[in-house]
Amino acid sequence: MDTGVSKILHECSRASDEGRESFPVIVGRLMAAGVERYHADLVRSEKTYYLASGDSEIVPNASVGAEASAAF
Repeated sequence: MDTGVSKILHECSRASDEGRESFPVIVGRLMAAGVERYHADLVRSEKTYYLASGDSEIVPNASVGAEASAAF
């Protein structure tokens, strides 16, 4: 994956975690970087970004600070 795109993914994750940018702004930045979709795994504290090129990258994000429920 291009290092510039990777940097954008990490920065968007941090900006989201810290509340520095709104969701629409972050989505716009991700789209401009070539992200088609992403998956946020709140239990594992990570996001997987999927690019149109077929590349993907897992980026750590801040913990939600709560345990997952034992029962769904």
